[in-house]
Amino acid sequence: MSKYEVYERLFKNNSMESIEQFSLFNFIHGKHYKPFNCALIMAQRPGAIYVQTENAWNKMGCELKPEANPIVIMQVGGPVTLVYDMEDVYSVNEQFADFKKAEAKPGERIKLNEYTVQEWVTQVTKKEIRVAFSRMGERRSGKAEILNSPIKVIYTEYVKGVPKEKSVMTNHQITINENLSPHEKVLTLFHELGHIYCGHFNGKCTKENSIPVYRFGSQDAELKRSSEERQELNEQMLNIEYNGSDTPENNKKSKAYIDLAVRYEELKKLEKELSHKIYCQQEYEAQLVCKILCDRNNFVDDQSAGYLKEHTVSGLLPDIDIYSVMDAVEKIAGILKI
Repeated sequence: MSKYEVYERLFKNNSMESIEQFSLFNFIHGKHYKPFNCALIMAQRPGAIYVQTENAWNKMGCELKPEANPIVIMQVGGPVTLVYDMEDVYSVNEQFADFKKAEAKPGERIKLNEYTVQEWVTQVTKKEIRVAFSRMGERRSGKAEILNSPIKVIYTEYVKGVPKEKSVMTNHQITINENLSPHEKVLTLFHELGHIYCGHFNGKCTKENSIPVYRFGSQDAELKRSSEERQELNEQMLNIEYNGSDTPENNKKSKAYIDLAVRYEELKKLEKELSHKIYCQQEYEAQLVCKILCDRNNFVDDQSAGYLKEHTVSGLLPDIDIYSVMDAVEKIAGILKI
């Protein structure tokens, strides 16, 4: 199955419940498997609790049951490997019984410090994305943008404990409000990286940054066509208003003028609705990326729940591209090594 097919099967119900299950499963296996492998496992075995290779189970004093069914996942440096759920093994000592009883549930959520922020800023900079800190007022946490021209960014990398200055050229920038706490800066970094790696910006993709293709070109073209049509209608309305045979006030009451005015307002309303839909979709996708990254690593996240709940109707997600969200999660997790 392709990645698209895996995520489509996993989130076919388009529900927040499926996102919560995926986040929890990611946490349990965060130190073992990448997000896509977690998705592969859940797509093949929805009720899986905790999986490992046969060799890993044997080291825990467990053996496979005769009826055990393997789960196929991707393997680094090779095509695939086989793993088995805890329900597919039996214990030959007491260690497994204690482990199964605990069921690897999340503990207390973790808050991150300034050291982590700076470390991750360096990792992001290596991927040709500049991270800057600036005062942005109380209502704004950060923003991602495409700069008009590339700039040179210098960062420090430690090689065998020795600091070395290196540089990259980039026209992608994330600005974070410097008044935020270290942990809030991390959440903002996750969110803004979500925008970039969900394809919300028409940026320059390089081998280093692996930024996806801009996904909203057709919507932008629709908005542009509508705006151009409105401009033409406005010119026609002005021509009727001031060049008609009667006064401007009476000319505006003519059927020709009224028909143009009605169409003008229809287009204006459609543009507003489409712009709002694009904005909500992009913000929801970016926040969903943040939530999954936090859940996967058991980080404190006091922002996502309220925002996502506000935009989730009857437990269903809005019109988002779940594949783009999951692809962004995988890429960001790889960049930050989490």
